[in-house]
Formats: sequence, C-alpha cells, structure tokens
Amino acid sequence: DFITTYLQLLVIRMSGRLRYRVDCAPDVAATPLAPLLLQPLVENAVKYGLEPKVGGGEIVIHAAREGDDLVVSVRDDGIGIGNTSSAKAGAGAGLQNVRDRLSALYGERATLSIEALAQPEQGTIATIRVKALW
Repeated sequence: DFITTYLQLLVIRMSGRLRYRVDCAPDVAATPLAPLLLQPLVENAVKYGLEPKVGGGEIVIHAAREGDDLVVSVRDDGIGIGNTSSAKAGAGAGLQNVRDRLSALYGERATLSIEALAQPEQGTIATIRVKALW
C-alpha cells in the first residue's frame, strides 16, 4: 500500500511520464515483508531509469510465490542499468541498505539481484527472493 501511494505521488510529480502496475495475487499480498525493502528499488527505477528517459516509462512490481519462495521484482523500461551516468550503477547506498537488511532479517535465505534487460526490452529488473517464507 505504501509503495502504491508513493508511486501515485510520483505520477503527479513526473507530469504523467510515469505509469505503474502492481501484479500481486491476494494470498501473496497478505505475506509480511519487512518495510523499506521495495522503496529503494522503486526510487532507483525512477531516478536512474525513467527520469532520464525523455518519454518516461513504466514500473511493474510483481510478487509471486515460486514453490516455497517469495519473489518480488521491480522492473522498469527506462534507460537501463548499463546506460546510467552513475559510475557505480547497482552499487549505491540504497541497494547496499537493501542487501544489508535482507541479510540481517533473513540471512542466506534472501537475495537481491539487479540485471539489465536485453534488447528489444530496455530497462532494469531488481528481484528480491526470500526462500521458504511460507
């Protein structure tokens, strides 16, 4: 709910250049996930992927159960992680905070991966996987 409200504010701030979609089944939505794990991923998608793109773009948040794992991803169709002007793409403080929180809360049962989408899709996908959360 917090991320949806945050994205609604960003839509206004970006004057319609941002679209978003949340794809999450009700049983998955009811699964507790520590706060402030998704917000940095959404912030990065906007700041590094969509704001620099003249036409803006879309963020898709997808949460699903894969076996015993909870998998949550934030995908954008922005300029892509390899095309950002930041020399440390994927290695900033926000992502390190997410990695540290995942480690502290879930130990080795949780991972964060960041990858560029291959052409013709452009953009970046950040995925949190928490093993055996059910």
